[in-house]
Amino acid sequence: MRNFKKKPVFAGFGEVLYDCLPEGERLGGAPANFAWIAHELGMDAMVISAVGNDERGKRIQRELKERGLPFYLSEVPHTTGYVEVQLEKGIPSYHFAEDSAYRYIPWSEELKQIAETVDVVCFGTMAGADSKSGETLEMFLQHVREGAIQLFDVNLRGDFYSEEQINRLLPYADIVKCNNEELPWLATCAGVPAEAETYASWLASRGIRGFICTRGDKDSMVFWEGNKTVIPSEPVRIKDTVGAGDSFAAAFTAALMQGKNSMEAHKVACRVSAWVCTFEGAMPDLRSFIHKGEA
Repeated sequence: MRNFKKKPVFAGFGEVLYDCLPEGERLGGAPANFAWIAHELGMDAMVISAVGNDERGKRIQRELKERGLPFYLSEVPHTTGYVEVQLEKGIPSYHFAEDSAYRYIPWSEELKQIAETVDVVCFGTMAGADSKSGETLEMFLQHVREGAIQLFDVNLRGDFYSEEQINRLLPYADIVKCNNEELPWLATCAGVPAEAETYASWLASRGIRGFICTRGDKDSMVFWEGNKTVIPSEPVRIKDTVGAGDSFAAAFTAALMQGKNSMEAHKVACRVSAWVCTFEGAMPDLRSFIHKGEA
């Protein structure tokens, strides 16, 4: 990985919303979670999304400003996103509000300029499923500079994905990330057995440089440019696992940008995602974690 004279620029493109947890509403959305963790790990990170002209939309903007996390949020005539989250032994299930603002991100010259500057962009299926944001996402990815890392965190949620959409977005990806529950569906779409090694090989045959598969409290597997690493999940006292995968992706790519090899980056990702699971919600303050020298 090349050295940077400036901080690497990270962008999370897609949904910003409120996770409606039993304890109350918490700022979230996979791309926003990704951007927050990258920001906490010292990257220049930003959220790209859309909100409505409503109380939640205003609150999101205030909270992002208070956190010091830059954002590009279009205001559109739709309700700001939120998701009802139910926890069973800390494991979340989701029910998303329909027709949310983050599905209507409009293309703009400013977004084109942002795309040309990013070093890492994370995107998923939620905002891009047959929506205005899906069109804008593809335009954004087409303008990302050569050499940047484009991470496709598939996040199969509800009915916000399709095989056609996956096939359309895969060619943009440098890294594909999923969990053990999502792998069988992806493997079926590819026509290969539902095994991480086999799917990683299938992706590599299509020029995709990396594959990440997280497997809950068992382990995680990373395939990066011909190298494979497997690390057992760290045992921690889990509050919830909301945002664990997003933090893993952010920490892994941040470590790569800092010059770490794939094994070192994988270890950092495991530590960060385990730490996030000890908090409620997906955007905890990582200062005490960083001060311990964990990242």
